[in-house]
Amino acid sequence: RFQEEVNTLKEQLLCYKELVDDARSQQDAALKDNEVLKQVSRELQLQVKVKDDIIEERNTKDAERITVLESQMKQQLDEQQNTTSGVELLEEVNKLKAELNQALSINAMLVVSKDELRDSSNAF
Repeated sequence: RFQEEVNTLKEQLLCYKELVDDARSQQDAALKDNEVLKQVSRELQLQVKVKDDIIEERNTKDAERITVLESQMKQQLDEQQNTTSGVELLEEVNKLKAELNQALSINAMLVVSKDELRDSSNAF
């Protein structure tokens, strides 16, 4: 009877050892998964920073371009004020506005893309 109890305890010990081994294996896998997620998060954060830098650069270029366009418009208006009809001036203004809107649209798309990357990064 004593031997039966010893054998039962040995079986239980083996079961516990298997459970511990499984738990360690799962812990190792979780640590590896965590490292992968950290790396993905770092890469996404880097992408967000790159997008931020691109947006900053575009904003600066857009601001410079707007200033140049405004200056050109003012200069053209000053030069053509007495010689150009109102319709031609309106067409020129509309053309310059369209260029400005296109630049702003591109900038808005970059902002949305950056926000999507940031949201994706924050999910990790």
